[in-house]
Amino acid sequence: MSEATEREGTETPPPAPDHDGAPPTATVAVEGGNEAVAGSTDAGPTDGGSTDGGSTDGGPTTPGRPRRGWVRSELLLALEVLALTSFVYARPVFDAFGDSPETFVARGADWLDVVLFALAIHLILPVVLSGAAAAVGLVGRLAGRDVRRVAHLAIVTGLAGVVVWQLVRPVADWPRPASLSFCALLGAAAAVARWRWEATGRFLRYAGAATVVFLVQFLVLSPTASIVQGGRHAGVDGDVAAAVAAAVGPDGPPVVMVVLDGLSTNLMLDGEGRIDAGLYPNLAGLASDSTWYRNHTTVAQVTLEAVPAILTGSLPGGSTPPPAPVVGEHPDNLFTLLGGSYDVHAGERITGLCPLSLCAEDPGMPVPALLRDAQRIWRQTMTDSLGDPELIPAAFSDRFGLFQRWIDEQDFARGDRPDLFFYHLLLPHAGWEYLPDGRPYAASQPPSGLFLGAWGEWGNDVGRQRHVLQAQASDRLLGALLDRLREAGTYDDALVVVTADHGYAFDEDAPWRGVSEGNVDDILWTPLIVKSPGQTAGRIDDRNVNTTDIVPTIADELGIDMPFDVDGEAAPGADREAGDKWVVDWEFGRLRSQEGDDLIDVDGDESFARVLAADPVEGEGPLAVWQRGEHGDLVGRSVGDLDVGPARPETVDVEHLGQWDRVDAARPPIELVATAPLPVGVPVAVAVDDVVVAVAPTGPTPFGVASLHALLWPEPMHDGDNELALYLVTGDRDAPVLEPLAARAKS
Repeated sequence: MSEATEREGTETPPPAPDHDGAPPTATVAVEGGNEAVAGSTDAGPTDGGSTDGGSTDGGPTTPGRPRRGWVRSELLLALEVLALTSFVYARPVFDAFGDSPETFVARGADWLDVVLFALAIHLILPVVLSGAAAAVGLVGRLAGRDVRRVAHLAIVTGLAGVVVWQLVRPVADWPRPASLSFCALLGAAAAVARWRWEATGRFLRYAGAATVVFLVQFLVLSPTASIVQGGRHAGVDGDVAAAVAAAVGPDGPPVVMVVLDGLSTNLMLDGEGRIDAGLYPNLAGLASDSTWYRNHTTVAQVTLEAVPAILTGSLPGGSTPPPAPVVGEHPDNLFTLLGGSYDVHAGERITGLCPLSLCAEDPGMPVPALLRDAQRIWRQTMTDSLGDPELIPAAFSDRFGLFQRWIDEQDFARGDRPDLFFYHLLLPHAGWEYLPDGRPYAASQPPSGLFLGAWGEWGNDVGRQRHVLQAQASDRLLGALLDRLREAGTYDDALVVVTADHGYAFDEDAPWRGVSEGNVDDILWTPLIVKSPGQTAGRIDDRNVNTTDIVPTIADELGIDMPFDVDGEAAPGADREAGDKWVVDWEFGRLRSQEGDDLIDVDGDESFARVLAADPVEGEGPLAVWQRGEHGDLVGRSVGDLDVGPARPETVDVEHLGQWDRVDAARPPIELVATAPLPVGVPVAVAVDDVVVAVAPTGPTPFGVASLHALLWPEPMHDGDNELALYLVTGDRDAPVLEPLAARAKS
């Protein structure tokens, strides 16, 4: 056969065009059978492939197999995008949500929902970006243009710039334009490196494959992993169920338990150690039928440790983060104790100690809501360098209405089996947003004067006022529950327990959540009111009890011998030293354990004395909470009925002054923040449509002017334009004079 004939019979078909639309490169045979790219002057990568001889990573597609080569090349490019999106998005989301199993509980998520959420967080963004880039490449190919590589490098530029932003933002206090320019420059440098050096692409592909570690850490090693591992599916022990059934029988008393969130005992009192019935008529009324354990304290400063302690009778372990608040981590609890004999109706907002076999979640689709939560949290981490982002938004939305609806949905009448009704009400917990009747209002969140987790020189009084308003809203809901019990005829026979997980502090230079030297009485002392079945006479018991005593007390009231170990004891028989008070250490408190253990000892005698002397709202009557200071009784009076003096020369700079021009009476603005060139400590009255709605003293600022921070009684407000006026109050209490002050919007 001639050389020409041999060539003719074995002619190689022309190489297929490159998948990004670039013209096919010619290949020549080299010794050893490998192919080398001939005539190529491209110094950059070809769609994720090698630029040296012998392309293996997305170079020219193999003749006869163009589809397979294109798919392989796209997958390799997608791995690079996966590496960058994992650092940009998946890792910070997994970090936040991995330490917050309560977020998934609040959304009603089970193990499958957590897995689907994790896969979506890990894969959706890289799939969308890679798919968009591939589509751009295909469109460019049809137009005969090489754009696939450009699209990929654009993605690398953007994602690498965001990675730099995440690294720079917390440590560099640069102006935003400078920070953005720096991040864009380094992002572009990363793209150039990817274009020039194949080692960069190879590194990204290996990193993309390695990001599965983030997924495994989240699903296997984080606190949230307990849900994936079946943490919401523990059951009731048969021996426990039999023992409880033998003790209570089919006619056991109904058990009704409400855990309030963030209510200090001293916030409830009237200065003489009694519950202020004017502010909290339903708490006071329940106490008049019950035993009020007035010297009751929490054992934990944070809800996710305090509520499990209430429901299990056991001390928190002190670990950070705490164990997931699910039944798998706390199998011996109130629900598994009574669940074999009682029908359980539980409203847990951020804990899941009731097994799903007893407290089935309403069917729903939690994953889309969780993905929205993730987007919100990621945006917050990108813009806020102060503290951890707030999770569990589902639990705090419409807290008042949720409990109201839960009460309406229950059948409190006696059935074939006794009932356990439990609700964890996330009130009066911040954020502060409710008036006593449950209406929302517009104000700053958190109240002005709270900075970096502690109160400044001003604003703490308004914070306390707003907390009282929300505690009154809680009292209103408790009254609705008690009324339903009475209507059903089960109140007298029921065992009713009302308590709270921890308190709040409103003291200058003190944290609002963690204990410090001066706020122990605010944080530790919380209400515990127990109405025994058939009890009608109230009494106060000042023995030393704490939250680990609640489950043993319920068991004692029902005649049950505790079938599992607890750290507490039944309250009626508690025999601790009166001043022996302590709380589990918490990293965000100012008081820390000095001996390396988990407990902080406090002076119980001195702190309890401060509790009994507390009177956060002086005065009486329906306007007491609004009437602050010497001239507080002006609130509610018409300016026309008062002595108005000459106008003052000073001008008050009011923040958001325009909001009173467009008031929504369904959500009225009730917080006024302003500055004025006035002496510190002088009273200023605020009027809306000629009715005095607040009187507050001026406070100090570091800027040479006085601050004014007032909470406004909202009743005179109406839809639309409301006339706001300010007055300096002079004269004594019996003959006050209102001297008008000019007001302008603060620039």
